[in-house]
Amino acid sequence: MLLITISFRKYLEDAINYWTVFRRSHLISLPQYDIAVAQAVEAGNALATVFAMQLVQLYLIDERQATHVTETDLFHTLEILARMSHHRTPPEGYYKYYKY
Repeated sequence: MLLITISFRKYLEDAINYWTVFRRSHLISLPQYDIAVAQAVEAGNALATVFAMQLVQLYLIDERQATHVTETDLFHTLEILARMSHHRTPPEGYYKYYKY
């Protein structure tokens, strides 16, 4: 189990780094990506939920001054995360991937 958690953390770190490179290179459409992530989270995908939370943490909280990502860029993702926090429990398997 520990190996899976370590592997997942490395995978998540790589995914965030790739996302950053693609965004800076304008290889992804941020509005479309935001909708896709929000739909995956709403469908109950635990990995997508953790990924979305990490994006929000990194770009809207930790490195807010250093990036050009705003709340409007991740509007749908923020909406579904906020709705989830008020109305339902995390997706199945969420705690397996996300450690506080």
